[in-house]
Amino acid sequence: MHIIDEFTINKIHRKREEVEIESCLNHQGRNTGVILLGVSLEAQFKFKDKYILFLTEDCPFEECLFIYLLDQTFNVLDRAEISIQFTPGILGDLKIENDHEISFTFFSNDEKWTLSILPAPKRVLTHGLKIPVKRPFSLFGKRYFELRFEERIRQLPEGNTI
Repeated sequence: MHIIDEFTINKIHRKREEVEIESCLNHQGRNTGVILLGVSLEAQFKFKDKYILFLTEDCPFEECLFIYLLDQTFNVLDRAEISIQFTPGILGDLKIENDHEISFTFFSNDEKWTLSILPAPKRVLTHGLKIPVKRPFSLFGKRYFELRFEERIRQLPEGNTI
C-alpha cells in the first residue's frame, strides 16, 4: 500500500439542494463518471489494483468522513461513512500501518481508527445504522474492508494524579 496523487474531485453544484456534498471523481485529469459523497479529497492510497479514497464534507463543526474502496475501473467496491450529528471532526494522523492497514484519527486525538483491507471479501448482513460508522444496507453483500476503533489511553506525567 502506498500514498498516491492520481485523483481530483469537482464539486457538483445543485440549484435545488440545500447541502452540496457530492463530487465528480477525476483520475489523472479525466472524468471517471463516478459521483461520490464529499467535497474535499483528503487522502488517497493504492492497494494492489485497488484505490482507497478519504473524502469529507469540509465542515469541521459537523464533519462526515467518507471512505471508498474502488477497483481499477473505478467501481465502488465498498464504502463507509463516519459521522455523529452535531459533532466536530477533523481527519488527522493518517498512517500506513502495514501492507493492508491505515490508521487515522477523526473525532479526537485520543482515538485511533484502523481501516483493514480484508484478504478476501466477506459476506455480511448490514442494516447501515451502526453509529458512528454507517455502511450501505446489504442483504449478505460483500465487505472488502473493516473499520476498528480504539481509544488511546492518555498517560499523565509522572507525579500527577486525578
